[in-house]
Amino acid sequence: MEQLYLNFPCRAKQINLLDELLGKDSLILPPLLFIYGQAAVGKTTILVEYLDIIKAKYAYVNCIECYTNRLLHESILTQIFGVSSDIKCDNFMDLIHIFRNASKEGSFFNQPTAIVLDGIENLNDSTSGNSLAVFSKLQEMTSIYSLSVIFISKVLPEKFYIDSSYIPVYFPQYTRDDYMTILKFYRPPECEEQFFENYLNSALTVFIRTTRDFIEMKNLNASPEVVKVLAGNKCDATSQRVVDQEMGQKIDQYDSGQNGNIHLDLKSRLFENSLKDQWKCSC
Repeated sequence: MEQLYLNFPCRAKQINLLDELLGKDSLILPPLLFIYGQAAVGKTTILVEYLDIIKAKYAYVNCIECYTNRLLHESILTQIFGVSSDIKCDNFMDLIHIFRNASKEGSFFNQPTAIVLDGIENLNDSTSGNSLAVFSKLQEMTSIYSLSVIFISKVLPEKFYIDSSYIPVYFPQYTRDDYMTILKFYRPPECEEQFFENYLNSALTVFIRTTRDFIEMKNLNASPEVVKVLAGNKCDATSQRVVDQEMGQKIDQYDSGQNGNIHLDLKSRLFENSLKDQWKCSC
């Protein structure tokens, strides 16, 4: 668990809640969890890594890939039971029957089991209502109390018709301070800590107004192989400058490596990359 906290800073509250609900010592799990939040806030990654840590048996299904009930059910059965491909599961009654038989054989004895449905808003419109209704009551219909169903969505739970009680787990967007804490882990080894912190502070001041997507924010600290082009520097807006002249000169020297001659360095980089990856005609 300690490694999970280190891998996902600023998510201790959500990890603690998952541990309370799905703890490895618990033999009775909640019937339904609903994890929701914007994209790139750690919903799926944290949940899957936590299930691996507690050694739970689980099936993870990306709903956008399962456009029929048969694909959805067989994906679940294959991951949990290792059912061979010649066994078909076309409807919900077959699914419930297989789970009941497995329970009688002791397949769920003393081991937490979870069915993770990621992106439930992508379920087929004609079957999504039935799917959500059945999965939300799967524990009740199978009498397997160590089985929990987990919905993951970017959409609020109130937008779905779920005729069953559920426990919501909300993953909020990262704040500015959260980004400062997380992005410090991506500091290049050759970059001074204070310099990189000043860089993040300046970059977040600009970009956090337009996006809070973590993947886009992470690209602010792209690897040296990525060509970065300075499109505008607001040299005329002296009253709005965030970086002073001395710090700007350090950034210029750090980026160009040519004693401040960033124009020559940028031109040579673009020319070298154009030679490496020539445009090809697709005719």
